[in-house]
Amino acid sequence: MNASLACRVLAGCITLVLACGDDDSKPAPADAAAEGGSRDAATGREDASSATDSGPAADGGGSDSDAATDAGAMQSGDGSIGSMIPPDAGGVPAEWTCGNALWGDTICDCGCGIRDYDCKQQSCTSLECVEVGCDACYTATHAYKACLPELASDAWKCTPDQQIDDVCDCGCGAADPACHGSGCSEPGCSRAICGVRHDATGADLEDELPPSNGWRCPIQSWGGGDGCDCGCGAPDPDCDPGYAICLTPLCNAAECAICHDASGRSVPCDDAIKNWTCDPQRFGSKDGCDCGCGVPDPDCAEAGCKDLGCREAACKRCTITSYGPDQLVGCTPASGWTCSADHYATGDGCDCGCGIHDPDCGDTSHGCTATDCQQLDCEYCHSPGAFDPREDDDYIVCAPGWKCGDMTAPAWTDGACDCGCGKPDPACRKADRLGCTDSGCKTQACEYCNATGNPRAQCTGLSWDGADTCEISIYGLDGHCDCGCGAVDPDCGPNLGCAAPFCAAEGCEVCHGSGDNLNACLSWTCPKSAYADGARCDCGCGAPDPDCSLLGCTEPGCSDPSCSPDGCHDPFGRTVACP
Repeated sequence: MNASLACRVLAGCITLVLACGDDDSKPAPADAAAEGGSRDAATGREDASSATDSGPAADGGGSDSDAATDAGAMQSGDGSIGSMIPPDAGGVPAEWTCGNALWGDTICDCGCGIRDYDCKQQSCTSLECVEVGCDACYTATHAYKACLPELASDAWKCTPDQQIDDVCDCGCGAADPACHGSGCSEPGCSRAICGVRHDATGADLEDELPPSNGWRCPIQSWGGGDGCDCGCGAPDPDCDPGYAICLTPLCNAAECAICHDASGRSVPCDDAIKNWTCDPQRFGSKDGCDCGCGVPDPDCAEAGCKDLGCREAACKRCTITSYGPDQLVGCTPASGWTCSADHYATGDGCDCGCGIHDPDCGDTSHGCTATDCQQLDCEYCHSPGAFDPREDDDYIVCAPGWKCGDMTAPAWTDGACDCGCGKPDPACRKADRLGCTDSGCKTQACEYCNATGNPRAQCTGLSWDGADTCEISIYGLDGHCDCGCGAVDPDCGPNLGCAAPFCAAEGCEVCHGSGDNLNACLSWTCPKSAYADGARCDCGCGAPDPDCSLLGCTEPGCSDPSCSPDGCHDPFGRTVACP
């Protein structure tokens, strides 16, 4: 099971916050404009230039590694730390034994022969030394190591044989060399590289691993060292076993660092959310004030209301007694609106024929209100009559504008999402599919494509997965940048998303891999241009580099047979000697 987990995780659930620096990315092309002004999300990826070469270490040093660096999130401009030595730092001293680019780069390096210009507190100069004020420390071979005191000789809790074999043992109280810097030492912890996990006594753990143990949150969050995850269906090894176990969705306890809903997505760790009756993803999500959900929405800043059916000026979405306590709809007036409340002032298009003006149409000169009315600005036309508005079945063809036949044509009657019809197809909206209207257009959610002069045909070349955690309703409609679903999500914005399972991109908010579990969005800490550049396998970057044949390793200072000789990095994204 450990090997299986390693394969799933190391395959690279890498949606990440990329380091700053030069961005040579090219805009991804869009094949059509989607409804509401969104474009079709193309799957083009960024061009990645090679990392800047900063030259070898200074003469007299003990490192023959290339010291190329990138400023990561700390610098602006071209992102090259090595080229930004402050004038008062002077040239690199002859006594400096680390890479030239590490001098005067704002990071306090210790063990480099002389005191680093960047060190403003206590530091040290002899190789392998460690001091509290140091940012980066080094081994005898000038490989990066954390500036932490040496563990006591009795810190290792597993057997001596397990410390010297080739199996990565995790949870032994100290790092196992076989883990190459990518394991973990806390009892019960887990990483992708772990071959055997151990408890506080050093005994082997044989408990089930995700997903067979019931874990439904991001797979890499289980024992991932990211804090105690709660509401995930199974205990997180990161949680202190001395606290109460918090497994049910939306639960919150003192030890919880990250809380989750039933889908595995993160939500605020707030006791109030347990009494929230609406979609948990709406609670405190900075998407506008939701009212009538049992408890106040933090987004309302104390200006909304909490009772079912209530109305306040600050409310963006509301509940209605006839729609159920958990359904957020438009904040309709007390009377007059005759269509589904889902479509009143919810930003989903201009609805006409609904008794009163839909604010989505703009001012009152746009759209119309009488039953069966038609106007050029109308995107959806209604003939309410005897229809129950909750059924959302009162649509009629909007003319002029609809180009795909009359109300007896298959494009109108078969319930599939048709695109390219001049006006939005109500079937797309009812099925939570992002459609488009221009002749010949296509989004990943279109089922039938229509173009002037061509017969209606099923859309081809669609790549959105639509299964497991990538349901079609999240494509371009939920406001979250979902990555790893086979196509780029329009919610991500230009050049900010990615398509392949376990992929990495700057804008990713929810990450997908395979199966029923989400995947964690990791942080790429190395130069942005180094990710998947086709030039070298970069290791120690917080997330796997697709250039690595064996997937490399992710922890700063780690080593792996697939790492390129000049591809090892410290926590700041700087190139250092490989261990």
